Amino acid sequence: IVGKTRRGKSAFLNTYLSQVGASDLAYIIDRYGSYGELARRRGGRLIPFSPDHRVCIGTMDGPLDSRHRQHIAMTLEEMSLAGVSGQRVTPDERTLIGNYVEDWALKGPLTLTLSDFSRYLDTLGDPFAARLRLLLGPYVGEGRYAPFVDGPNELGIGESELWIADIAGLEDFPDLQAVLIASLFTSLERHITRADLLHLKKILAADEVSFLLRNPQAAAFLRKLAVALARFFCSFILISQSMSDFLTDLGSAAVKMADTHIFFHLGRQELHEIAEVFKLPEHTVDTIVNLRRYEDCSECVVRYEEGEGGAGVMRVVPPPAFITAIGQSAAHRQARSFQLGSEA
Repeated sequence: IVGKTRRGKSAFLNTYLSQVGASDLAYIIDRYGSYGELARRRGGRLIPFSPDHRVCIGTMDGPLDSRHRQHIAMTLEEMSLAGVSGQRVTPDERTLIGNYVEDWALKGPLTLTLSDFSRYLDTLGDPFAARLRLLLGPYVGEGRYAPFVDGPNELGIGESELWIADIAGLEDFPDLQAVLIASLFTSLERHITRADLLHLKKILAADEVSFLLRNPQAAAFLRKLAVALARFFCSFILISQSMSDFLTDLGSAAVKMADTHIFFHLGRQELHEIAEVFKLPEHTVDTIVNLRRYEDCSECVVRYEEGEGGAGVMRVVPPPAFITAIGQSAAHRQARSFQLGSEA
């Protein structure tokens, strides 16, 4: 799902997920706080992450099988990059992180926390292990981010048919947001690929995860994830407003793998940048450029790649409650303020 901000991408997903089957399972990673009304209407579980509401995702918690070890390595790399200007992990160092995780897992730790792994790094006595331990400092023990990652998993995935991780409350901490998203994908994949859920239709939606498309290790993980989820009867929905996402290797691969592309309004220059990736003919570009955003609905172009393919313009009309809850106009904001005042 592609489009400029405030053009209807989140409204579309809200509307779609409000109408899927009651027995379908849906999981959303939300960076902008757009799905609280959906959770209320469907009786879903909404987990809001914020400095005042610290839920531990249990980065190291899990079976320590080969896929989980790969996930841990990816998350540790993201932690080592976060908050350090100009910091880069070289391919050789990326390999070292993977080796550390493999060796740590083979030693059979009694507990699975980031603090345990940090103490293990301290025993190695090599320069990169010492540097990595230093970079992980904000996430370990008394570090400012530790309550979110260093401990047992508190996510409660699977306790309702709709599960939403809302990380909008951490918008002032983009480095922490990136780490949380990486770990959330780890936990969600483990849950979605459970054998007892195989017969159920599932949907995993990620709203604005640009950084994952730019991190080589995370990109490789997402590529494998998309293939794995298809085998487990799970649709994978990626939402982006950044055109540069699709100029990455993974972005291009995602376009080719997806059987449906949905475009909200974009400028001609933006479309020119990605036209080759999406194989957009000029008449489709013209249509996307001229899409409209109305007070209570929006237009999009939907293109299907299955079979003979096809495309058409669709109007997205959310239920009134959603319009009030997620609309961006001054009238909508005023209505929300009035509604909150009434409830208080």
